[in-house]
Amino acid sequence: MGDGAFSKVYSCQKKEDVQNGNSNQSPIYAIKIIDKNFMNLNKKQHHAYIEKEMLQYLKYDGIIKLHQTFQDKNSLYFLVELVQDCFSEFLKLYGNQKLTNQIIQFYTAEILSILEYVHSKGIVHRDIKPENLLITPEKHLKLIDFGTAVIYDQQKVPQKIVQSIENYRKDFVDKERKRKYSFVGTNAYLTPEMISDKPVGPGTDLWALAIIMYKMYTGTIPFKSNNQEELYQKIVEDQIQFPSSIPLLAQDLMKLFLEKDLNNRLVDYTKIKSHPYFAEINFNNLWQMVPPQPLQIYPEQIQQKTFIQDPISKIIYQEIVEKKSGILISYFTPRQLVLQIINDIPSIHYTNPKKNNKKTVIHITQGLKYELIKQDKFVIIDDKQKYIFKSQNAKKWIELIFETLNHDKKEESQESMQSIRNYEILEILGKGGFGKVLKVRRKKNNQLYAIKKMSKAKIIALKCITAVLNEKNLLLQLRHPFIVNMHSAFQDRENLYLVLDLVTGGDLRFHICKNKRFSEQEVKFFAACIIISLEYLHQQGIIHRDLKPENLVLDNKGYLRLTDLGIARIWRPENSSDGSGTPGYMAPEVLCRQNHGITIDFFALGVIVHECMLGKRPYVGKTKQEIRDQILSHQVQIKRMDLPVAWSLDAADFVNQLIQRKPNYRLGYNNPSDVKNHKWFTNFDWNSLIKKTYNPPYKPKPFLKCNNSIDSNDTPNDDNFVILRNLTLNEQFNEYCYNPEAGMIK
Repeated sequence: MGDGAFSKVYSCQKKEDVQNGNSNQSPIYAIKIIDKNFMNLNKKQHHAYIEKEMLQYLKYDGIIKLHQTFQDKNSLYFLVELVQDCFSEFLKLYGNQKLTNQIIQFYTAEILSILEYVHSKGIVHRDIKPENLLITPEKHLKLIDFGTAVIYDQQKVPQKIVQSIENYRKDFVDKERKRKYSFVGTNAYLTPEMISDKPVGPGTDLWALAIIMYKMYTGTIPFKSNNQEELYQKIVEDQIQFPSSIPLLAQDLMKLFLEKDLNNRLVDYTKIKSHPYFAEINFNNLWQMVPPQPLQIYPEQIQQKTFIQDPISKIIYQEIVEKKSGILISYFTPRQLVLQIINDIPSIHYTNPKKNNKKTVIHITQGLKYELIKQDKFVIIDDKQKYIFKSQNAKKWIELIFETLNHDKKEESQESMQSIRNYEILEILGKGGFGKVLKVRRKKNNQLYAIKKMSKAKIIALKCITAVLNEKNLLLQLRHPFIVNMHSAFQDRENLYLVLDLVTGGDLRFHICKNKRFSEQEVKFFAACIIISLEYLHQQGIIHRDLKPENLVLDNKGYLRLTDLGIARIWRPENSSDGSGTPGYMAPEVLCRQNHGITIDFFALGVIVHECMLGKRPYVGKTKQEIRDQILSHQVQIKRMDLPVAWSLDAADFVNQLIQRKPNYRLGYNNPSDVKNHKWFTNFDWNSLIKKTYNPPYKPKPFLKCNNSIDSNDTPNDDNFVILRNLTLNEQFNEYCYNPEAGMIK
């Protein structure tokens, strides 16, 4: 159903019900599976513990119901009631133009009712936002994610719970007063007191409610900035300017919640509920009410809205308003059509605003007929009735439907094509900005690979098309034992797939977090592996430009291999001043957008060795600007007194020469081989390293993946049926595919 930084959420049934033949009648639950390893690495264990305590303590219609918790060696499990849709997706789907004042009043009242209950129990949630509110099929709200909640009034909480939390983490409860200090939450919904690290209280959650109200009325948030510090300054200092589209009563209520001083905010729920804004709300009957429904708007001109699939809500849907007739045509994507056919679920809706907005349900059956009208329309015929659907991709839709229905007949020919169907997905190795890395077995020869599965929608949204294509094009030219090599590349209508060497030892960042520091022998070996890979890249005229521990992975023997060439470049004068990379590992000339060459990779190598040696980078800051200012203000050098016990001065000299601020003073500037020939590597056996007969001093233990189970979004059957609707953007991926067996690039 969805995933987060440390967990995945699945829908499930109890095995005993299914085995007894009661699967149709047995309840369906949601199960949240939390990876212990990643929680421990990020020191977030207390979040899971606090959430369990809170959900066991809080019982209310507007709070998700916890049925059970348990654990095994690798994971924690939360079994909760199933609520599939997220309130944030509801807001995206309908937008502020379709949410009437009556609807916004209702959901404001529901959130207020939830907060009143939570606060009456002595708890502050501290992370109220649309993403932490689920919406039931009956369109009522449920609050989730109590991992950052705190006790603000011990007198209201059973002593057993207070003691339990205090025993787990003693700084959770402020023993003197009824408020809690700490800086957590989501940036857009943070309060001045949270940013200033001052006490929080019920007014903290009510501030967030006002931000949600603003978003429901306007479709956006009041405080915005791409710079985090500037955003915090706005929240602390700026007064919100309310647009005239927000009713005056709503503005008045929001102002009472948005006082900068926590002590001045209205937190008396009797007074809040008697505010004129809630004049039509019956709080005593709120959870039994039928919520008001969003209205459809029919503008004069054709409007088209597209909602890319969200892993939580599964909303994939388009609507078109025809200019002449004013008819609203709603339809689902081929993927949804296909799943409905396979699962025999009847739910395609055709809406005609001229007929009082009544929806006609088209029942999907195997005998359903599809007819193509020209190139931009198709007809679904059911029980002798015709329903016309318009789409520029109508022909492709029909072809996809028939392709799916006839899939079994085409199974034999699938292997000759580049497709995810050619691979058996074994487990998930990791997650990145665009998607997931999968461990797979090729069905044809049982060979194991890693597949980097990347969502086209995310690539486009993050404006990274060039980087993704660049990585594939560079890997096409490269093959080396110290690089993660590409075997093939292909795509379907939703994703790009990069087939790579399977390297299972985890990235260097994981091992740095785990070990903090390494021995001199281990670090020298790591550095040597990196030098070999950089030597090969530089000989090909390529600068990596993003060398960092996250882009270095260990194989099962302990050899480091270089990966991620997304922002790598073939060096040319015209592209030698681009300021890309990761702050902390970027050389000064890159930060200042000056011309640069291969020595920027040597600077990053020095930073990595410094980090493995001393447990920290030479220049540390929260922002690129802070790091830049540090570098420009002084030159970091490792002194004898800084060296760990038993480390040689040669190691310090190697790092000091690499992290020189001026590139012409940097080791490797005059001759790249100077790096390899530095005295620190005297008597180092480079030939054995290249042949991989060297005995690595550090061998990774079996790496614990973030989650090794496969969900419906990872299985091949679902991957080929969502059309990326902007064909102009989709065409930019035309050059992505590479099939060495067919001897072609397409």
